[in-house]
Amino acid sequence: MWPMPRALPVVVLALAIASVVVLVANSIYAVPSPISSVRIGGFGEVDYYASQPILNVPPGLLVRVYLINGSSVKPVNAFIDVYANAPNGIVHVAMGYSSILIVPFNSTNWLYALGKWASLGIPFSGYNTSMLVFITYIHGNESWIVPLLIPYNVGWAYRALGKSTPLTATLSAATPRYIVVNAYINVNELRPSRVVPVRLNGTVTDPQVFGTYNGYTVYNCSLSGPQPPNIYNVIRVPTNEHMPRLQRITTNSMGYVEQRRNTKRPRATIRT
Repeated sequence: MWPMPRALPVVVLALAIASVVVLVANSIYAVPSPISSVRIGGFGEVDYYASQPILNVPPGLLVRVYLINGSSVKPVNAFIDVYANAPNGIVHVAMGYSSILIVPFNSTNWLYALGKWASLGIPFSGYNTSMLVFITYIHGNESWIVPLLIPYNVGWAYRALGKSTPLTATLSAATPRYIVVNAYINVNELRPSRVVPVRLNGTVTDPQVFGTYNGYTVYNCSLSGPQPPNIYNVIRVPTNEHMPRLQRITTNSMGYVEQRRNTKRPRATIRT
């Protein structure tokens, strides 16, 4: 039997240590610094990155929801609705129930909104648009809603998708490709909405008000809300009728337009 060299255990130990170091190095991901950041009051913040801030996340929008309760801050599941502003309205882009929602630039509805902006033919550097994000957190009989307005540039999406167009020519060299939104549901400061049992308070004379509940006024939503006084019941305003007249438009030999009024009312004729 051949004797084992003394150096072999040392080599094996060194290889094991090197393997552990490599595994640890691969598990540590260096998060890049954002190009810019925007704070939205106490409801959230938006960070814009040129390179991937989180592994396996495509270019686009990433929404993360956190619950602030006392001194505790932790991720929480909530309903997340995302809309994109378009030149003639808003487009629903995505929705989900989770603590994280990922919306890539190449999602169908977002591409539709981006195309509407591009169809204007205005260089992307000349304006910004925005996304609308609504966060709804529900716990028991209470719910909190946080709306967020997320500014961005259409040209960022076009560059991230590799679409070359003259509209992106005037953009700066460093453009964000990732939009990370951290939304905060602060139950310490935000008052929740509550669903309470309907019970008529006998001391209240207004039929539209059921009473109070924990500092809230409880309304009967099945009745119409309070109406302002009808001025037409106080001041009689004469009404005017407009009777349409037929107009005949002709052109003379010089090309001028002559307009004549037919003072006779049109008669209905029946052809057989």
